[in-house]
Amino acid sequence: MGKIEWARRLLVARGVPKSETESIDVLVLRDRDRRFGKGVTAHTWPYPIPPDGLIKIDRGVYVVSPLLCLQQVAIKLSEVELIELLLEVCGRYTLVPGSFDMLKRDPLTSVAELRKYCSAIKGQHGSHKLRRVLGKVRDGARSPMETAFFMMLMLPRRLGGEGLADLEMAHRIDVKGKAKLLTRRSYFECDAFLSRTKTDFEYNGIVHEEEGQFVTDAERVNALEAMGYNVITITRRSFFDKGAFGRLMRAIELRAGRRANRAPEDFARRQDELRRFVLRRYLDEVPDDEREVFSLAEGRGADLRPGTAEIPWDYMPFEE
Repeated sequence: MGKIEWARRLLVARGVPKSETESIDVLVLRDRDRRFGKGVTAHTWPYPIPPDGLIKIDRGVYVVSPLLCLQQVAIKLSEVELIELLLEVCGRYTLVPGSFDMLKRDPLTSVAELRKYCSAIKGQHGSHKLRRVLGKVRDGARSPMETAFFMMLMLPRRLGGEGLADLEMAHRIDVKGKAKLLTRRSYFECDAFLSRTKTDFEYNGIVHEEEGQFVTDAERVNALEAMGYNVITITRRSFFDKGAFGRLMRAIELRAGRRANRAPEDFARRQDELRRFVLRRYLDEVPDDEREVFSLAEGRGADLRPGTAEIPWDYMPFEE
């Protein structure tokens, strides 16, 4: 237990809140090596750990890296939950624990690093699930709502998404030619970009409702259209309003050249279930006087505070 106390002090010295070190989880190779004590839980992990799986904080003391954490948590998560988590750890933001406040941060990992790690752990528990979903993950998400809407566009139709598998995230478009006269920006970064139709999908959250932002947003649209790009804007209200969201999705299908008759027979239900899932934590973004528009089924509303939303059968964990 002396080593555990030493590890606690090292973590606190490196900025980890003391309250978060009261409970420590440790990995051991064999069941017989497990030790128990106050605030200590031992877990058996029989697999070899690649160098990228551990981070050294002092001599003889290591913490698991985000990569190994993702491998372990992948065992328990559903397909949709895992994709959402991977988009977040590869993104440039984090949510403050216990609140809806967002902070900017560097990505914890990347799709390339995850692919490399999966090759190193081939055959281990969790590796297959990680590899299977990486094609639906992109680097660079800048906000929770950007992640949510990207999932609605990217995920396959069997999961309720639009199935735009070639969708890009954080795509950069340099301002060129006469468009330079229409904006103060030298380049734009797209929330989601479909290159085959030159379409920029932008989610406009509450910041975009500020008076000064309207001018900047209009200049962006004018400049992009002058360069031959299409722009589809997604507002908070159109995302949270079930009817408006359905009409928006039909517009996106037309722009992307998708045929509605090729969707599963119960696609509307699956799509709304996915919408409910990706929005379950973000209801606080909707002002109190607008919450009535967020109806999850005809004639009723729902409580979508954390922990209150049911995950439909489509999102039950899938086996290796």
